[in-house]
Amino acid sequence: MALEKIEIANYKLERGEYYIAGSSIGKDLETWHRIFLFGKPNADGISIKIEMEFATDRYLENYIPDGVGYVSTSSNRILVRYRLSEFEPIYDILRSEDPVFFEHDQFPSQNPEQMRVNTARITTNTEDTDEGPMDITQS
Repeated sequence: MALEKIEIANYKLERGEYYIAGSSIGKDLETWHRIFLFGKPNADGISIKIEMEFATDRYLENYIPDGVGYVSTSSNRILVRYRLSEFEPIYDILRSEDPVFFEHDQFPSQNPEQMRVNTARITTNTEDTDEGPMDITQS
């Protein structure tokens, strides 16, 4: 299946911490990050909102039974979950590249108002090999 490509207009970042369910206060405090991507309106004037959650493996194993996320067909919203270790490379692309695109696949799910997402990624336009600042190394 071909990936759907959405050009990103802007984004918003949230960071926080949470306690693992069933743990006592002060124990099992874990970090999470969330990036909200706002797609440029498509030909029909619809703008897609993408929520990217970054959390620990312990959190993710409870919330990703099938695929990495879903597309809500009724609200023009996509939710995808990633390991916390994937946050910095994705955030670096959002801060330093333009234009940026969100690409994902869609497969039917048991819920008729959702499509399952198995693959999701952030991409940029292709660049010539000589673009960007010169890399100067000393030996």
